[in-house]
Amino acid sequence: MTALAAAPDRQAAGTGTRWERAWAQPAVLAVAVLLTRLPGLLTTRLFNTDEATLSVGGRELAQGGSLYVGVIDRKPPLPFALYALFGGGDLRPVRVVIALAILASALVAASEARRRWGVRAGWAAGLVVVLGASALGPMDAQAANFELFALLPITVAVVAAARGRAAWAGVALAVAVLCKQPAAVTIVPVAWSWWQTRRWRGVAEGLVAGGVAGLVLTIPFGFAKVVEWSLLGTGGYLAMDPSDVGFALERLLWMVLLALGFWGGAWLLALVARLPVAVEPSAVGSVRRSDAIDAHLLLAASCLGVAAGFRFFPHYLVQLLPAVALLAGRGAALARPVVAKAALVWALGAPVVAAGLGWHMGLDPKPAYPKDVAAYARAHSRSSDDILVWGNVPEIYWRADRQPAGGFTHTEFVTGYSGGRRPRAASEADVPDVDLYRDWIARLRAHPPALVFDTSAARVRGGEWFPIARFPSLTRLLDERYERVATIDDIPVYRLRGLDR
Repeated sequence: MTALAAAPDRQAAGTGTRWERAWAQPAVLAVAVLLTRLPGLLTTRLFNTDEATLSVGGRELAQGGSLYVGVIDRKPPLPFALYALFGGGDLRPVRVVIALAILASALVAASEARRRWGVRAGWAAGLVVVLGASALGPMDAQAANFELFALLPITVAVVAAARGRAAWAGVALAVAVLCKQPAAVTIVPVAWSWWQTRRWRGVAEGLVAGGVAGLVLTIPFGFAKVVEWSLLGTGGYLAMDPSDVGFALERLLWMVLLALGFWGGAWLLALVARLPVAVEPSAVGSVRRSDAIDAHLLLAASCLGVAAGFRFFPHYLVQLLPAVALLAGRGAALARPVVAKAALVWALGAPVVAAGLGWHMGLDPKPAYPKDVAAYARAHSRSSDDILVWGNVPEIYWRADRQPAGGFTHTEFVTGYSGGRRPRAASEADVPDVDLYRDWIARLRAHPPALVFDTSAARVRGGEWFPIARFPSLTRLLDERYERVATIDDIPVYRLRGLDR
């Protein structure tokens, strides 16, 4: 601990061990980010449906269209805007941006942990962010998910608030919420720090800055539309039938096991941080519980954010990383060498396993149905034509380079059938939002898609629970204006009558 105490002085003088020099940590963390993110940086395939939805929405914006009009989703706008910068096609540039954001998040967390508890804490916090962001299954870790977009602004908000920079914290919090709505729970530790550092002035300054930033950032997408869809439009997503409770608890248990397995090293250090132990004052000062109240508040609030909606997808765990990193950093300053070594081995081993899974998925042949159907759509429609994919397969829109008729990239908005809920039969008689469903049918009639692909007939992603036959309004539209022209991988294809292609 004596060496740890002298570290800040040696750093200032430009001496000390190589691990304490200013360039060492950014360099090591950058290499770690590169190695752990490499599967996603090299492969051109999708890792999950969120990437497809984001790509289609980004393409709509890049082509001059409007989010929440041409492409509608209940997610906030900023990730769509970033995808739009790269045209919504090749995913690798977006994943590079995500990798840089993870690196920046790690450096911010490391800087704060080092400020509070010393060099060892800084190293632990930085490594937990980098390794934890990749230590999940490839569909959750390698994809450019909404949670990874929110990681940096959440971290900045907490650190800026702790350092008395209320306005910066408010702006960062607004950005985080416009990346992923559950990031709003970060207001709990941020507001606590505002009060601790600057009392009412800090609270007022942070709230005003966050409100102004949120307004400015949403205006380009239509403030009313953002509120309607990403805030008020989440009711169907949050709703849960009592019969879903058992199913949700099973998913929660599975997610907890994943978190323990992949992030066990970080949790081990965070557990050490709960012990009421103080190191020598000559080392890093006194490590007290009060040094990490905001981190504990962040962890508790983030758990609520992860649980929002009770769907429990593993990538939701990413929201916990800033809190886990800070607490693991504090634990590293307290841990005995044997505990620290065990945590390091665990923390290094988990992303190695996760990267292997990522390489396996990245090199796997692409699923046949989106590729074959997309090829048919490109060959039998114009680039200006919209198509309709009945089901939850937004990959087809992305691969076909076609936009969704009616605006939705997947049909869970109109059927009510969605991931994270117990499978149940859906029909027109029990759609979750009758007005939305009628409006969607009206949009299809006013601007009929050139082609319709019925993935439910192939039982893709639960399609057997919502066959077209149970939706008479859509069935009538097909009967009146379409003819069945092909079947691709068990997916019926309907073409608009009179379409000259």
